[in-house]
Amino acid sequence: MSAPSYTPQLRPLSVGETLDAAFRLLRHRFGALIACVLVPSVPVFILGTLIVGSTDPTAFDVNAPVNNDGGAVAGRAIDQILAGIAVALGVAACFKVVSAAYLGERAGVGDSLRYSLGRFLPLVGAYILMVLILLGGFIALILPFFFLLIKLSMTWPALVCERAGPLKSIGRSWRLTRNNWWRVFGALLVTFLIVIVI
Repeated sequence: MSAPSYTPQLRPLSVGETLDAAFRLLRHRFGALIACVLVPSVPVFILGTLIVGSTDPTAFDVNAPVNNDGGAVAGRAIDQILAGIAVALGVAACFKVVSAAYLGERAGVGDSLRYSLGRFLPLVGAYILMVLILLGGFIALILPFFFLLIKLSMTWPALVCERAGPLKSIGRSWRLTRNNWWRVFGALLVTFLIVIVI
C-alpha cells in the first residue's frame, strides 16, 4: 500500500502551495525527520564535544579568553568537520524521506540513513564546491553571493533525489532555478523566517 502523496501535481508551486505541502508533510513525517537528524547528529556532537574538551581545558568556561594554541584550534576544526558530516548525512536522509513522501512512497528512517550514507562522498564533494563558489561570490560582492546562493540551493535535492554527482547536481540546480530565481528566493526567505520565529 502506497503512502499518501503530498503534491497536487508535479508542477511549479506558488510559495503558499509549497508551504502548505511542506507543513502537511512535516506533520505526517515528523518522527522520521527528527530521527533522521538525531541519529547521525547526537553521537557526532557528543564526540565533537569530547574532542574540544580534551584539547582545550577552558573551552566551556565562558569567562576564559579564546584559546588559540595549536591543540585547541585543531580540536575545534575536527569538531566543525564532524558537525558538517552529521549535517550532510541528516539533510540527505531528510531529503530522502521528503522526496519519497512527496511522490506517495514511504521511506523509513533506516532506509533513508542508509541512502544518505551511500551518497556521502558526492554530498561532501558538492558541499566543498558550493562553499568555494559562494566564498568567491561573497568576496567579490554581496549581491553575487545571494544570487549564487539561490542558484545553488537545489544542489543537494538534485544530488539525493536524482543520484547525480556533485558537478551534475550543481548544473541541475542552476537549470532548475532558471526563470524561477525570485520564486525560489521567496520560498527560501519565507522558510528562513518561519525557522527563525520557531
